[in-house]
Amino acid sequence: MIQPKIKETIKKVNIRLVIGVYIIVFTISPFIKQATSSFLTTYFYMVIAVITVAFTFITCGLKDIKDFVFLLAPFVLFQALEMITSDAERMLLLGYQILLFMLPVCLGFYIIRNSEKNGRGNLKVFSAFIILAFSVTVVTTVIGCINNPNAARLLATTATSQDSTAVKFNWQNIGGFSFVYSCTLLYPLVVLGFKQKKIPLFFVILFAVAEFVLAVNTEYTISLMLILFSSLMFLLPRDLTPKQFIIISVAGLVVVITFSSLVAVLMDHIGNLIGNKIMAEKMSSVFSGREAMEAMEDRRMVRYMTSVETFLKNPLFGCFTDGNFKSKIGGHSFILDNLAKYGVIGITLMFFMYKQIFKMFYKPLANIMGFGFVTWLFVQPIVLSALNPGMWLDNLCLFAPILLITIFGVEKKNESALDRKYGAGTDQLKIKSKAGQRPVDERVS
Repeated sequence: MIQPKIKETIKKVNIRLVIGVYIIVFTISPFIKQATSSFLTTYFYMVIAVITVAFTFITCGLKDIKDFVFLLAPFVLFQALEMITSDAERMLLLGYQILLFMLPVCLGFYIIRNSEKNGRGNLKVFSAFIILAFSVTVVTTVIGCINNPNAARLLATTATSQDSTAVKFNWQNIGGFSFVYSCTLLYPLVVLGFKQKKIPLFFVILFAVAEFVLAVNTEYTISLMLILFSSLMFLLPRDLTPKQFIIISVAGLVVVITFSSLVAVLMDHIGNLIGNKIMAEKMSSVFSGREAMEAMEDRRMVRYMTSVETFLKNPLFGCFTDGNFKSKIGGHSFILDNLAKYGVIGITLMFFMYKQIFKMFYKPLANIMGFGFVTWLFVQPIVLSALNPGMWLDNLCLFAPILLITIFGVEKKNESALDRKYGAGTDQLKIKSKAGQRPVDERVS
């Protein structure tokens, strides 16, 4: 019984599946990145990225090309602004950065659309490798940070990937800033899987503990706070709607603002419980007012306000027309920095980028039970982009959509569309034909 299944699985393996898995594992695992750079050179991955993006265009069918163009349009325009405002001497490096920026959007579109046509076979493979790569890297990162305190934070300060410190920690598969927050952003899927009874309680507890241990040992305060917030969602109803989620979130925000001093004491207590005074001070400072935030070592609030003040001086075009704008942005918030750089143009492009991502990857699941949890899965990266650098497209367009559709299935996605059309609630719709003809059964594929 097992041998025929293995043979059947091997037959389904093709170059597209292998490249997709490689890109996913490369994105997650520092070890694979370092091995590629050391033995195959960085140009190898650059070629893979170019071929992949080109392939998604070439193979895009006539039915999908319109959606693909509308999805990519705001991203292309945004990257055009980046090219205009960048140093001409860095064009090759910038081109590679633009390619990496667009890769998860293109690959995510290709994978999701093909899953709708060909079923979930490949999605299950991609999901397995996503979970495996994250799980292994969580373990090696925690062990690495225990043996090398502050290792994850040092990785965020290395000038290049060829830095000796970065190379040393990459070979140990220690995840840095990007890995820790990517892992954090996927945590709501654990809550969602538990609520939909897709993940056994044992694994839910295991994943939750792993997330907390990772955040504490890597000393990323915002990561820990997002995990704490997401954990509160275990208390919410299984059929949470986006409207309920928004109401509860707004009410919670009002309570936090009203009782900020008590929340600051609570955060300080939590920080002390985990035995990390620095994280305790940071979490407490977030709720202790602007002066406390400005007194923090990284001067986060000062950086935020630098970008805000630059935007307010020229809200229409920002400061990108001034030439040297690096001194006029804070450099600690993707959203605020782009407001400062591009003004209303930046706001508009960011709005349409997020709108197209939601429309393509999340809205098709709008009728499933518990879509409020999916809403937080989409909103959380935007919140993080306001607090930290990066747009987190790997999570928004690749990891989360693949895992979502693996959990809910292509069938339920299509079922939602039919439910909206016919008002049916079952997996079999009986559509009566014209008079004199037999009724037709239309099953959800």
